[in-house]
Amino acid sequence: GWAFCACAKLAAVDLGACHALRTIGDGAFFDCATLATAGFPPNLQALGQHAFSACAKLATVDLGGCRVLRTIGQHAFSHCEMLKTVVFPPTLDALGHGVFSRCAELDTVDLGGCRVLRTIG
Repeated sequence: GWAFCACAKLAAVDLGACHALRTIGDGAFFDCATLATAGFPPNLQALGQHAFSACAKLATVDLGGCRVLRTIGQHAFSHCEMLKTVVFPPTLDALGHGVFSRCAELDTVDLGGCRVLRTIG
């Protein structure tokens, strides 16, 4: 984990073509203050704790194309001050504790398509 933690100038990350990527680990992009866009791979199964926490410029998280995403770890997107919209895949099973805590601008979260969602932390 913590692979890109506090990379102050990282503005965008596109993992969409990383078809073998299954997990984005704990704190992988924690405190990347200028990260504004993130693209996710289709075979992603899990987002670790604090994976994108404190990414102040991140405004939209679209996980809808993640065909096998099951879990989003604790505080994965906490303190993302500009986060407004989150899209989930129907495969989501669990949202960890505090996933969106301190996301003051968050105004759209649609869990309607999450057919197997069992846990909201």
